[in-house]
Amino acid sequence: MRARSVLFIIGLVLIALPASAAQGATRPLVPGPAQGVQATAAGGMLTIQFTGAAAALGHKLAGKQVDISCDVHPKPGLLFGDEKDVSTLRHGTVDAGGTFVRVKLAYPGDACELSPSDDFGTLARAAVTPAGAVWADEQAHAAKLSDAVFSVAPTAVYPPVAAVVAAGRGHVVALDSPDGSPPPGQVGYWTDGGTRAAYVTLSDAGRRLFVQDLGAGMQRTNALDAEVTPEPLESLKIDGSPGQSDRDGRHVREYHRKPVLAVDGVRASIVGGRLVMRFTGRSAAAFRAIAGHRVRLLCSAVPPSDLLGSVIDGPAISVRIVRVPRHGGVVALRTPRAHDDCGIADGRHLVTEAQPTARGRRYLSETTAALRFLASAPETLAARGATSYPGAATIVAQHDGLDVMSTPDAPVRRGTIGVWTDAAQQAVLATTTPDGRRLVVADEGDGVVRANATVIAIVAAFAALGG
Repeated sequence: MRARSVLFIIGLVLIALPASAAQGATRPLVPGPAQGVQATAAGGMLTIQFTGAAAALGHKLAGKQVDISCDVHPKPGLLFGDEKDVSTLRHGTVDAGGTFVRVKLAYPGDACELSPSDDFGTLARAAVTPAGAVWADEQAHAAKLSDAVFSVAPTAVYPPVAAVVAAGRGHVVALDSPDGSPPPGQVGYWTDGGTRAAYVTLSDAGRRLFVQDLGAGMQRTNALDAEVTPEPLESLKIDGSPGQSDRDGRHVREYHRKPVLAVDGVRASIVGGRLVMRFTGRSAAAFRAIAGHRVRLLCSAVPPSDLLGSVIDGPAISVRIVRVPRHGGVVALRTPRAHDDCGIADGRHLVTEAQPTARGRRYLSETTAALRFLASAPETLAARGATSYPGAATIVAQHDGLDVMSTPDAPVRRGTIGVWTDAAQQAVLATTTPDGRRLVVADEGDGVVRANATVIAIVAAFAALGG
């Protein structure tokens, strides 16, 4: 697999989505069943009503078109199970009075989310079944958990418990251990003062939701499905002037059309305070195609560490309009504030992407390895409807490129993926990267996922992008 625009694919989600939380702000509550968003399904029609506290949202949406996405939300099962996918997407228009929206939908699943038809973000959640009501409640609590995680914004180590509790202004309490639980309605925080930490909250039904850093880049959570409401990308900067938004920035995904990379001869470096991008070898033709054009230079930073909630100090992506020289095969300009990963886009075409810094190249290597691991791993290890995993030997016999691991931590030959199960609800997939790092994604049962930080980030990022 050729590494194409890895940071632009996942960087938008990893950096832009938690922007409000990173700035210490608490995002507005997404209305759900508890706030009066009601859903009924009958005769092949789905009706979502705005009542109670949600009536104000309905009035704001009166006459507007919204997207309605519905899905099944069963109790936690097998992470690598073969679940039936019945997710649907419909477009509807809220009535003029702002009281309801109705669409034709025969199978609405357990719960539905409303979002703007022309923007990112979740406007409301509606439950169709009791299972959907449980899911909507857990999403609301997990969003508060996510806000707490990103408000800490660690760099090299996690801040002391006392400092985080004080900053939480009554919303965060100290935990005696990573296995502790806070009082209802609050978020608990624990750290060893180094690179291990835990954040915990309780759902209305008392289910313990948590995100935990085990150290050494390994994380553990049962809230992977938690909503992190995408913020409009208003933090994008054009020509270095703050406060301007670039609406095209939200379509960065459309730029992915095989840009020329380092393997094609693109060389990027920081020289004397300037970003220099050279087009050599096969990439020279790409320079000739944009010579003399006004193009967009898009640059981003990478998280300063793999600690939970590690965020960028500054804009997620800077966008600058530049003119490419007519000759010479070199683009040189004043260094953007964020420049670990930079690309040049001509219209909707991402011409090139390169990493001028060692940190950017290292992050690209790590994310590329994680993407390859996830792309090569089997999506399912158990038959549809199964409540337990088969033994590892059975799984290996059914898939190419897998090896049996005798224990969850057993070594794995490079170029293969190791698999281990307890023949019940736990399973582990692992691989060894070319540089000797071990990548892991594990199902610990009851919806608990353990994985390297980069692996979890990619899974969450693609989920948020809808892919």
